[in-house]
Amino acid sequence: MQYFNDEFSIFFENLAQNNNREWFLNNKKIYESEVKTPFLKLIDDLISKINTELEPISLTSKDCIFRINRDVRFAKEKHPYKTNVSALINQYGKKDKENPGMYLELNGNMVMIYGGCYNPSKENLDKIRWYIMDNKDEFENIINDNNFLKYYKSILGEKNKIIPKEFKEFGKEYGLIYNKQYYYNHNLPKEFITADKLIDVIYNHYLAGNKLQKFLTKALNQ
Repeated sequence: MQYFNDEFSIFFENLAQNNNREWFLNNKKIYESEVKTPFLKLIDDLISKINTELEPISLTSKDCIFRINRDVRFAKEKHPYKTNVSALINQYGKKDKENPGMYLELNGNMVMIYGGCYNPSKENLDKIRWYIMDNKDEFENIINDNNFLKYYKSILGEKNKIIPKEFKEFGKEYGLIYNKQYYYNHNLPKEFITADKLIDVIYNHYLAGNKLQKFLTKALNQ
């Protein structure tokens, strides 16, 4: 099924050049018909597919999709609108950004797919590190699984130069324990936005990261 046509990318190209309230309001009907409505449909269909084929997620697209309006109160960059649409799909939706899941972003030029834990609190980071230490073989099997590597290649994340002393000995042989983020990412080129297979491609990415999502979820629920 095709969710978007070329008007999707054209809208964001024009918005990038006219990022102001007057232009947006004058073009709101285009936004509603070519961007917002099909994105809602895509996310609802993706949730339904996950529910049917993989695991229950008691959410709707409105629980997952972020507003296009930017919060400019404390930002140096004062443009009022994002030049993308995005959603966070996990057990709690956009209200819980620490819970492992898939973050999906579409702009005029690409589809961006992320998963894992991008910005865990210190408490949750410690939980993840302890769980990796206690379940290293399982973690290694997950991140070296052929299907995971097919889509994501490796675990990403900035590293701490110094870690708590309880992890230092383990860290001598296992550098990933220094990560302060545990996430993965794959970007798809512009032609996927209008492709009939878009939802299947996104679902396959979700499936490829699902074992790691579950591992990280167990870590946080210790």
